[in-house]
Amino acid sequence: MIEQKIPEIPIDYLVVISNPQTIIRSTGSYSEALEKVTTSSNFINKLEALERLYQNESVNSRELKKLTKLLLANNQEGNPDVLSQFNISKDSLIEGVQCPNCFSIPMLRKYNKWFCPQCSNVSKDAHIPSISDYFLLFDSTITSKRFRTFTKITSRSISYRMLSSMDLVFTGDGKARVYLENRSKL
Repeated sequence: MIEQKIPEIPIDYLVVISNPQTIIRSTGSYSEALEKVTTSSNFINKLEALERLYQNESVNSRELKKLTKLLLANNQEGNPDVLSQFNISKDSLIEGVQCPNCFSIPMLRKYNKWFCPQCSNVSKDAHIPSISDYFLLFDSTITSKRFRTFTKITSRSISYRMLSSMDLVFTGDGKARVYLENRSKL
């Protein structure tokens, strides 16, 4: 930003946990976590505190427009390797469809619906967030066979129908078909 003659602007962050049952704890040596991590019920208070902290205007509207154009022109989509970033092996992950109610894995496919054996929740589309997680954690592509393994379903026709219903981009036909993540849809 200095090269573009844009003054320094304050950049701050908050981590907001949406699950109201979450308990936030921190070790004594990392007290900053308690300051930067909050629940959704306390979000407004934290935001107001940030507004009080940064009351002075850092950039005028002309500089803000210039900064906006600069950021849009240089925007690059990130593709972080989350597992290696946190030193987690793929083998340590639990595969399957996660229950949106109690978050247990795996849900079972029964009568065209996902059934949770832990809480008895039923969902028609619980596989959609799980496939988003798959694309983030495992690979940017998925085959019908890999989808069946990941979701723990056995039927090829159900696998095909579910993948087709998600409007994923694909290449190839039959067994050679490979599906790619469609970020605008998931």
